[in-house]
Amino acid sequence: MPSDIKILLVDDQRENLVEYEGIIKQLTDHAVRAVDSSAEAIALCQKERFDVLLTDVRMPGKCGDEMFAEIKKSLPDIRCIVITGFAGQDAPIHFLKLGAHDFLFKAEFSAQTLLQAIDNQVQIVSLRRQTGVLQTRLAAFHKTIQEIMSTVQSVASLSRAPELATSLHSFADLAARMSQAPVAAVLLLEAGGQSLAARCAVGAEPNPTPIPLGRGFAGRVAQSGRLLALSRAEGGTWPGDEISGSVEAGRKSGLGVPLVAQNTCIGVLEIFDKEHYEPQDIELLSRLGALCASTLDLLNATQMADNLLLRALKLATDAASGAPGQKGEAAQQALSGMAETVKQLDLVGSGERAAVLAAQIRELSRFGPPAMDFCEKLLANLLTMFKSQRESLPEIKM
Repeated sequence: MPSDIKILLVDDQRENLVEYEGIIKQLTDHAVRAVDSSAEAIALCQKERFDVLLTDVRMPGKCGDEMFAEIKKSLPDIRCIVITGFAGQDAPIHFLKLGAHDFLFKAEFSAQTLLQAIDNQVQIVSLRRQTGVLQTRLAAFHKTIQEIMSTVQSVASLSRAPELATSLHSFADLAARMSQAPVAAVLLLEAGGQSLAARCAVGAEPNPTPIPLGRGFAGRVAQSGRLLALSRAEGGTWPGDEISGSVEAGRKSGLGVPLVAQNTCIGVLEIFDKEHYEPQDIELLSRLGALCASTLDLLNATQMADNLLLRALKLATDAASGAPGQKGEAAQQALSGMAETVKQLDLVGSGERAAVLAAQIRELSRFGPPAMDFCEKLLANLLTMFKSQRESLPEIKM
């Protein structure tokens, strides 16, 4: 494989040029250019890149050291090997002051010494190139990290956690107030989907002890996917006692509805310790549970959109650091994937989630002033969330 090292030979003695050029061409893979005047060498270096300069000292016009000084203006990193027959002259000193890197004396000259001198300089050139590539990659890596961290910080400011906590507490509070139940709680499925944990509670501490599906009161509601009402039996048994330390343990009774979004149970809304559960309690909790599930679904969808943004940005930055031919394709892939996922999330397009949410809000608002006030606040919070999301999402530049 041909070397990418380029060597420039300069000597006014034609026989020397032929000898040096022949040795290099026969015994190395480096590209070599031979010229017999300093003026031609200077002109060449103004138009082309050379890595190693091999030059005589005494030449017509500009001498070797004067020529080297001119060449360094165009190629400051060029490595210089001087071939001289005048060891006692001042020329080597002048070259040293200019930064020459090696000297070969004609009295001791051989093909081996020439090749060794060239190889020494080629190794330095190669190391410098590798260092430059690594520095470029490191700079690109740091830039990518900074861009991603900036995006992460922007997305973190849009984190759904504050909205989620506020919304869940509002649902639990409204359920307790309108049903006049002493305690209300919202439990959500944990990662893996095998257990629930209380994310908020009104009238009690939301103990985070997990409740497995099929166990406890909430576990039974989630597993069945249906509304359930149970009271402590005369003998003292109550499903909530199965999970010691949970928000359900020690309760007298419970009414719970599954939170179903996209045909999947994602949690349970419960009220506890009421003496009697009226039909209106069941209707209220059913409506409120449906609205809570739709709100959680929407919050989850926006969180997915945030995560999608990070993935799209990562693809875009990878494309920017890749080959020019790959850049457009990878960038297009990033944006196409983001658009398709957002479409599936229904944040844009048909607006099915928004339509369902609006219908559920209308149904709940019929329960009187407290419910209407709650619905107004919920709508305001959702609108604020979407407004902040539009204003804060960082721009992806391709």
